[in-house]
Amino acid sequence: MKTRILIKEISIVVLGSIDKEQCNPLWLAKHNVISEDEMRSIDNNSLVISKDLVQFRTRQLEVLCDGKRLQIRSKDISLSNKLSCIVKGIIDCCGCKVSAIGINAMQRVSFLNDADFLHFNHHIAPLDGLDPLSPNALLSNITVSDWSEKEGDGVPKKTYNIQRIQNFENNSPAVQISMNAHYSMGTDSFTVNNTLDNAANVQSMFFMNTQKLLDSIA
Repeated sequence: MKTRILIKEISIVVLGSIDKEQCNPLWLAKHNVISEDEMRSIDNNSLVISKDLVQFRTRQLEVLCDGKRLQIRSKDISLSNKLSCIVKGIIDCCGCKVSAIGINAMQRVSFLNDADFLHFNHHIAPLDGLDPLSPNALLSNITVSDWSEKEGDGVPKKTYNIQRIQNFENNSPAVQISMNAHYSMGTDSFTVNNTLDNAANVQSMFFMNTQKLLDSIA
């Protein structure tokens, strides 16, 4: 089966009480959370600083904070540890109360021919018991969630999603495969730091398992 990776993306989301002013890129650079080079690389068209929102994008990453939700994401998956360090820097400097952390990863995959795409669909969502669907029926959206989460014990509730998407590069069929690992936080800062320290492992495991899945479908 012939496929091509269109894009990969990683992100970390923090829910809680977050001081938006301390997500201002000038403040982050002053406190060495981001480098001065990163601050100088900010796309001015992406910069928003208001009473409701702080948002900016550098060459490598994008930051968004509305006071209740902080999101940092990048299309460079090698920056996973860097994203964790920035999040920890913001949390440490502003002393925000964290209620939950999401460790996320996503990739979009195109199939070089319709037959391979159909084969992938039937592997992921077998149609044997779904008569009267056509043998050419295609997966639209499938979500699988693990409900094993326990408050603050470092065990995430993981949700995986596979969704058919439009490939704007050409007309070849494509899917988006994504993972969200949701960690509820207690009052222990040790758990927060451990969760962030483990983000790179969680995200790299997702990409490795996704590739194994694609390789296993002959």
